[in-house]
Amino acid sequence: SEEIPRKFRSDSYWKTRAVIHMMLGEEALAQEIFDGEVKKLHPVEKSIYAVLKNAFAGRCDRAVALADSELADRSYRYNSGVLMSIGRCLLEAGRYQGVIEQLSPLVNDRRVTLSSAEAVAPSHIMLGQAYEGIGRPDEAVPHYRRALEIWKNGDEDVPMRRHARERLDVLTAARSM
Repeated sequence: SEEIPRKFRSDSYWKTRAVIHMMLGEEALAQEIFDGEVKKLHPVEKSIYAVLKNAFAGRCDRAVALADSELADRSYRYNSGVLMSIGRCLLEAGRYQGVIEQLSPLVNDRRVTLSSAEAVAPSHIMLGQAYEGIGRPDEAVPHYRRALEIWKNGDEDVPMRRHARERLDVLTAARSM
């Protein structure tokens, strides 16, 4: 794809690009972007970047500690990107109770409307997985259901959506036996 001329690139372009490189495991490229562009950001945005960087690298404890210390006195601690990244990290580490602690505030926030809730659907799926992981499948069901409700018009082939549908079907079938 064609590069956007540097003078037209916003700060969000650089943040997004750095986060995408982190998600792909390309930490060197993400760090290069951070060193060149992202470091010009507001200190809170730098802290968010550090939390995300640690979460994507699998350093869950460091990500949680940074979020708690650097973002604790700000609403940014409950930024959906921060919560979802830490939740994903903890889920991959099999730390299910931590997933529940991190993601419950996000999905229980009454200010989340259906239009903005599309970003919350993956959190519901991760919560469903966490509840299954701690042996409480009945508590997983509403999370899978809510994710599918949010993504009702989504592509059936999206892996997370397909996983939610499969797990919901298995769990509801098991309940009816």
